[in-house]
Parts: sequence; structure tokens; C-alpha cells
Amino acid sequence: MKRIIKNEKGITLIALVVTIVVMLILATVSIAMLLGRDSLVENAGIAKENTEKAELKEQIQIAIVNAMAKDAQGELTTSNLKTELENQGFTVTSINETNYLEQEGIFVDFSDGKQFAISNEGAKVTEIKASGDGQESNVEFDVNFDGVLDEIDLLMVRRYLLKVMEFTPEQIEIADCNDNGDVDTSDLIELRRVLGLI
Repeated sequence: MKRIIKNEKGITLIALVVTIVVMLILATVSIAMLLGRDSLVENAGIAKENTEKAELKEQIQIAIVNAMAKDAQGELTTSNLKTELENQGFTVTSINETNYLEQEGIFVDFSDGKQFAISNEGAKVTEIKASGDGQESNVEFDVNFDGVLDEIDLLMVRRYLLKVMEFTPEQIEIADCNDNGDVDTSDLIELRRVLGLI
């Protein structure tokens, strides 16, 4: 009978040690999930930022629709858009059209430093990053680093050629298809070809 009792005590001690080790492993994994790379806290912050950006773009889209409704021909004008944005509580520091051969879009700068491009009569609104430092894209000509080649990239290249916008070295590298060290009209023509505009 004494032998059986000793074995039970030994099994209980081993079970206790195993339980403690398992709990330590679970605690480590939980802490890593909460605070580590790609953690829940980090992902929640990214989700919050994306939601705020989406709400801001939606507010701009509403201002665009209201501005177009105020124009007799239903066109988007910078003066009407500025008025509508200010009615929504935005402080617009500058708003201008991009003209290069033809009108292509409007760029809006807000007092908080954010800049948005509005193309094709308000069909697309994209935030322009203040700096492309360290950003990358696998898409040629994707100068706003959103992973998509579209008319916003064309607008930005045109603004760069008009010398009303500066490009970072990363933006110049991704838009310089002829590898001459700068973005020029031949790059613009190639971009228009890739977009199917010529």
C-alpha cells in the first residue's frame, strides 16, 4: 500500500510541473500576440487609422457631390469644392487644378498637412503621402505607393513635370522607366500607354 501512495505523489508533482510549463508557454504566446510584431494592439491601431482615412475620404466625396450639385453644368470647380469642404469643417490651405495638356484633376491641401488628389470629376479620391521615404511598391509608376496604377499616379507625375510637386528618390526611381535618373515627358508618355490612354 505504501508503494502506491509514493507513485501517486510522484505523478502529482510531475503533473504540477507540466501544468506550470504549459501555463508559462501560454502566457508567453499571449503576451507576444498582444504586444509583439503584427500584434493585436498594432493591428487595432492600423484598423483605426484605416477607418479614419475611409471616413475622411467619404466626407470629401460628400463635399464633391455637393459642389457638383451647385454648378449649373454639374461640373466640379475648385471654388465650389473649397466652399463645401469648409462647410464640413475642413481648413483648406490650397486647392488647385492640375493642367498639363488637359485638365486632369484637383489637389487639395489641408491645414493638418494631409493632401488629397481628386480625379476625373470626383470619381476617385486618394490621399497623397507627404513623404515616400522608405515606401515601396511592386507596381511600376505607382508614385503614391497604394499598390495600384491609376489616374492618380498620372496626376502626380504631371504635377512633378509642372514643378508644382516634389518627388522623393523612391518616387523618382519608380516613375523613371527609361532609367535616365529623372522623370521626364518620355516617362509620362509611357505611363499614359500603360494606362491605355494612347
